[in-house]
Amino acid sequence: MTKFTKYFKYFLLTWILLAVACTGIFAQYYPVPPYMLPGKYSMKHILSNVEPADGIKFANGIINMKEADSLKTEADTVSNKNRIKYLVEKGGNHALKIELENYDNDIVIEVFNLLGKQVLEVYKGQPVREMEYIIQSWKLPNGVYICTIHGKNFRLTGKFIVAR
Repeated sequence: MTKFTKYFKYFLLTWILLAVACTGIFAQYYPVPPYMLPGKYSMKHILSNVEPADGIKFANGIINMKEADSLKTEADTVSNKNRIKYLVEKGGNHALKIELENYDNDIVIEVFNLLGKQVLEVYKGQPVREMEYIIQSWKLPNGVYICTIHGKNFRLTGKFIVAR
């Protein structure tokens, strides 16, 4: 037996043992769904909730697309008077200007990374008309960020990029 085959056997045996050990470890955290267990369920059991129709059954009871097309679209109840006027880069920071329908209610302006972690709280309190809010993006590493403005009955979002 050559030295290479001896070490290859040890290498292969190590990987097999590691794979077997990891399977047991992952099984306790990620259990197999019951429909994937052998002999317990069949495809017939899994698809038994599907109703035969020429369209999709929606929550409001519509089964085919002809009914959906005949529905009248209702007026949008969301106010379009709240908006981000601009979100631009200015001198190493980003500037945000918003227009609101009601300046009496408190707002919160926050910045999140793409993982959903809050990285900055820009402003919290009563909004000021015609004010430009400064996002201190010089504190942030390069990347894409989501700025959210939320108050009573509204939420606005804007995306900006930090690239140096």
